[in-house]
Amino acid sequence: MEKRSMHPQLRKFKAGESFILEGPSSIRVVSGEVNSLGVKMLPGQGIVIPEFKSLPFLVEKDCELELRVTGESSLKFSEEYLPKDWVELSEKLASVDRRFTVVVLGDLDSGKSTLTTFLANVLLQRGLKVAVIDADTGQKDLGAPGTIGMKILDKPTPILSGCPEDSAFFVGSTSPAGLIDRSIAGVLVLVNKALKAGVEAVLIDTTGWVYGREARELKTVMINALTPEFIVAIQRRGELESLLRSLVTTSSEIIRVSAPKNVRARSRSERKAIRSRVFRKYLKGGKRITLSMRDIAIQYSFLGSGGELDGEKVDLFQRILGGTIIYGEEFEDFLLLVLDERSPIDTSTLFKLRETVANKALRVLRRSDFKNVLCGLLDKEGCFIGLGILEDVDFKLRKLNIYTSVEERKIAAVQIGSMKVNREGMEEGWIGSWRF
Repeated sequence: MEKRSMHPQLRKFKAGESFILEGPSSIRVVSGEVNSLGVKMLPGQGIVIPEFKSLPFLVEKDCELELRVTGESSLKFSEEYLPKDWVELSEKLASVDRRFTVVVLGDLDSGKSTLTTFLANVLLQRGLKVAVIDADTGQKDLGAPGTIGMKILDKPTPILSGCPEDSAFFVGSTSPAGLIDRSIAGVLVLVNKALKAGVEAVLIDTTGWVYGREARELKTVMINALTPEFIVAIQRRGELESLLRSLVTTSSEIIRVSAPKNVRARSRSERKAIRSRVFRKYLKGGKRITLSMRDIAIQYSFLGSGGELDGEKVDLFQRILGGTIIYGEEFEDFLLLVLDERSPIDTSTLFKLRETVANKALRVLRRSDFKNVLCGLLDKEGCFIGLGILEDVDFKLRKLNIYTSVEERKIAAVQIGSMKVNREGMEEGWIGSWRF
């Protein structure tokens, strides 16, 4: 992304004015007072707004601000600071006298993260211990892409993405499609951790995936499993009503609020650029390490969990496939074969092989299929400690070569993801779950 220069300028604002500042930009209060998502900024205080992010501001006292922006389009005056029903919702939640969980639902670019941040700041400043769970594995505020992140806030902040997560759960893809079970499990695990830590208000920011059978399945099962005290639905034109009708029998109170008028919609290319930037952040300072398949657990994969093929079976399978097998293992429920790069893989030979192995899950791959696969790394307690990239496998020595910033001695398990990412954080496509 081309860097653009930001020139400082001093501007005066009147109390009651509201505006939106788009990144990359920064703001510093010279005199007076402004508020952003429940966080007051006094003279000498300010914030940097990253690219593709925008923040609303309300001038609470006549002020002079030092702004660094890339152009006039970065600053937009707004008739509305925040929707009125957002403020009413924050007051309602702040008055609750028991521990509670809130699930925030909304379409893409509906303001879910903005509302979640605002509510967290208000509740924190009212004396509650607050945790935010970012359940969107694609557009992250907390944690790395492909994970669900959780943060117990220690101070108010207008931008959650500047806060390191306290815990995370590896899902393995920037989309929950096909991984609904892991997505729900991750939320449940992190909610449980938050409650054990004495959190009084848990706010769950969900994905913008709200249409289709799988999306409904994800939201419905998650809510049924959580039984949150509140479901907050952000809508523009009633787009969630069909989903909400299936939830009316739950014990949760459903609260409908409006979407802000000035939400900045992100393009697909912008979303991808944001993910790449965050991937690079989590891989910064990485190095290539080698892990023995005999010394670690490998999850979400058949690899390393079966027995070595005997020579007779290797010969049989090579005759059927018409290629050279460089590695193979099997168990009662699967057969995994790795062919050299020159060997053909076609449907007719795979069909013959499938008839031979009956009901076993069959995986026939090449060495290149194991290159640049996103991984989650766990410690001996089963806690997520960072991302890795599986760059290749030494099948002869049964070793994994992984690029990561995590210390080798801390790694007890590797979770295999469903997508490919290179060292520069660039996505190289999806491979699906349990690819090998």
